[in-house]
Amino acid sequence: MHALDVRLPPSWDTAAAALGACAQALGDPRDGRTLAAASGLAFRIALDRRLSPAGPHGYPWREELTAAAERLGYDWRLVASRAGEPGFERACDAAFELGCLGVEAGRPTLWFGVQVAEFGLVRGADRAAGRLSVSGLLDAAGGAVELDRAQIGAEAGLVFALQLIERVPQDPAAAALATLRTALEHARGGRYAGALELPVIFSGAEAWQLWEEALTQGDVDPLGLAFAAQRYAEARAHVAQYLPMAAQATGLDLGQVAQGYRRAATMLTELARLVPYPPGPSFMLTTTLRDEAAALVSEAARAEREAIWALGPILAAAERARATAGLELRPLNAATLPDLFACVAEIPISGLREEAAQCRARLEPLLGQGSGSPSPRIDGRLLYQMPAQGRGRRLVGHILWAPLEQAGYGLRAEGVRWFLYCPWIERARRGQGAGRRLFEALVEAARAAGVDGILTLATSIDVFLHHEGYERGGFVEVARQGDTRLLELCLTETPSRAQFVEPPPAPPGGPLPVVVRHNYHCPLLLRVRREVVQLGRQLGSAVRVDEADVAPGEVAGVTVGGQRLPHGPMGREPLRRGLEEAISHWRR
Repeated sequence: MHALDVRLPPSWDTAAAALGACAQALGDPRDGRTLAAASGLAFRIALDRRLSPAGPHGYPWREELTAAAERLGYDWRLVASRAGEPGFERACDAAFELGCLGVEAGRPTLWFGVQVAEFGLVRGADRAAGRLSVSGLLDAAGGAVELDRAQIGAEAGLVFALQLIERVPQDPAAAALATLRTALEHARGGRYAGALELPVIFSGAEAWQLWEEALTQGDVDPLGLAFAAQRYAEARAHVAQYLPMAAQATGLDLGQVAQGYRRAATMLTELARLVPYPPGPSFMLTTTLRDEAAALVSEAARAEREAIWALGPILAAAERARATAGLELRPLNAATLPDLFACVAEIPISGLREEAAQCRARLEPLLGQGSGSPSPRIDGRLLYQMPAQGRGRRLVGHILWAPLEQAGYGLRAEGVRWFLYCPWIERARRGQGAGRRLFEALVEAARAAGVDGILTLATSIDVFLHHEGYERGGFVEVARQGDTRLLELCLTETPSRAQFVEPPPAPPGGPLPVVVRHNYHCPLLLRVRREVVQLGRQLGSAVRVDEADVAPGEVAGVTVGGQRLPHGPMGREPLRRGLEEAISHWRR
């Protein structure tokens, strides 16, 4: 049997140790402690309610171990199944084959159930004999060194085989930031159904609280307590060693974070000294010992909590800076106009590119005109992701505005006000600071122009002008008309007394009057108005459609029988039903 020169390194976390050994076998120069932390596994904590020795293994391996491999920068292959699943026998065969192929390629395989219910390595294979050579926790104690094909999945009732295939190029800063994000996710924690037929598993903050409560109430498995102490003391020591490396890679000041994890490691190391593993026949978990253990766990939890509190704002600022790196604002003009309305690519409605092209064509004559123009003036900023080299800039956001009196909306306000049309940020960029750049550009331009404030319309529709995004930017609601909300951002102390202006009542008699006035700041709203026109004309003599571009003093949008259509997207069928209902209630 051919065997690779690799063994499972000593560690209380056999999954992290096996993953690290697989990486090192592929030439990774990082030591096992660094790999355990960089993978994110050393930031974990998982416990069941009685602190049994199996609790720390009770996390979702498929999701977390494959993600850990990716954080280390590796492509991977996985075979995983459990008894009772339709493909379990096929998975056992596939796992054996994966182990054999790995050995032939010089790659060990992380494997669950090597010698005991722990992770280990497949390091050799004899395909003809149907045997794998393994390395596990009991190597030094004379544990089994071979695994027959018939034994795969038999004892544990599951098969889990993960093989690292190839290390791919990775930005060190991006990799470190991913690990730090994982630290925050693990710290938040929660509950989930355990692996290995365990009951509910607690992780993160809930696991720390559970640990303290178990010691305080005395409902604790001494063997599990000792194992958890050893495992998490080791893990937090790995984290404390890794954080200065992460700080160097990212340029972040992680001193306070590292200090918290060092403190947690110190407390857990002292706990591991108090409750050695295995405890031994004469060991007794006395009340005094439990009190000491509870105090150490409480202090470790506090130190880690403070570290996470420090890490959150640091990481959020770094993420914002990284997300906005390479972004450039440009004014809306003839050169940038062809890029406007890239937002239609994210709207799952066919044909909107035609409306976008028409909007651009109608807006072009309005660019750069002064406030005395008889037509609405449009101004704005476009946000581009600039390439690191050469050409290929890409629009990732835009924001448009006009003087309120020229915006074509049914609003009235005192003072000098601008109206903000619907801003857009590329979906992948949202929540990363790009939107803030656009709003800051709007406010800067408004202050330079002596504007008293900015008005806009918002809704409660998640995908269309949702009010919360504006409110985070300082806008407040000043009026509401149905679901359409009038929001205001004040820039001076001059009150606006802003309000909606009701449309004039429709004269009674005759067909249902449908008045459509077009402006061209939004392809989606243009589509809605055109749908109304088409449907109204299809309904024949029961409807009188009056369609035109908005003129000075008029309001853009749609009124049906003198009632304004809600501001927002509407499907063709709801529009049809609404018109038919309006016809039935219209008095000729």
